[in-house]
Amino acid sequence: MQEKLKNMSPEELKEFQKKQCIFCQIISGKVASKKIYSDDKCTAILDINPANPGHILLLPNEHYSIMPLIPAEELSHLFKMAKALAHASLKALEAQGTNIFIANGVAAGQKAQHFMIHIIPRKEGDNVNLGIPEKSISKADTKKVIERLKPAIAKALGKGIEEEPGKKAEEKEDAHKAEKEEPAPEEEKFITSAKARRFHKNECPFAQKIPEDSRIYRNHEEMGKIGKLPCSCTKLKTEEEEKKKPAKKKQESGKKTAKKKEKAGEKQEPQGEEGITLDDISSLLTGGAG
Repeated sequence: MQEKLKNMSPEELKEFQKKQCIFCQIISGKVASKKIYSDDKCTAILDINPANPGHILLLPNEHYSIMPLIPAEELSHLFKMAKALAHASLKALEAQGTNIFIANGVAAGQKAQHFMIHIIPRKEGDNVNLGIPEKSISKADTKKVIERLKPAIAKALGKGIEEEPGKKAEEKEDAHKAEKEEPAPEEEKFITSAKARRFHKNECPFAQKIPEDSRIYRNHEEMGKIGKLPCSCTKLKTEEEEKKKPAKKKQESGKKTAKKKEKAGEKQEPQGEEGITLDDISSLLTGGAG
């Protein structure tokens, strides 16, 4: 028999399969059935072992074992009829829903070698178990599935792999912007430590005294947020210093007071050169801890 099948032409093989197929014989009328609908492309019968009363089997009149073999026009007609039959079941049988499914291939539970669509009327509490188990899958396995499916789908549709909507345009726009735009200059970072009161430029002697593993790098705004004051090397002023700029009269008053103190022989607090304060000098001597 195997040798005979090998030597058959596609037409002869199809005819042989039709003779062996019980559903082809039902469609031709050679075997009795509970037929509820038929036209030139399909036939609908009641299942003899129904999951629920009104369980319909919708069959293509031509013999096709699995869905990929069915021409698009015939498949389209089958699904239009499945929709109509499901709607009729809801009305006539007072069903609350329907299950419409296909067992496509032996591994999927297909028992007969004739493609069919099952249409099962459903009611709450009917004890029909068609549950689909929920399993977890890793991101790596999901990625592999996508990488295999996309080219296969494109090939089945006779198309190239489609880009995600707008993705190609966005990539072109980004590339165009990158060509035109110059990179923005990096905001200057200053140096401080957890114990230091002030922050400094990298070349500042105070900064050089802070051990590398204790250094904290922040911009001007961030330094303010963590309570650090600017060193004179940064040439920056705190908000308080900006607000409290002395008026001319106060400056003159201060000078007069200083002269009076000098005459009285009072000692003044020493100031570092170029605005360096006593705190700064103390910080330098203690290795940046000030």
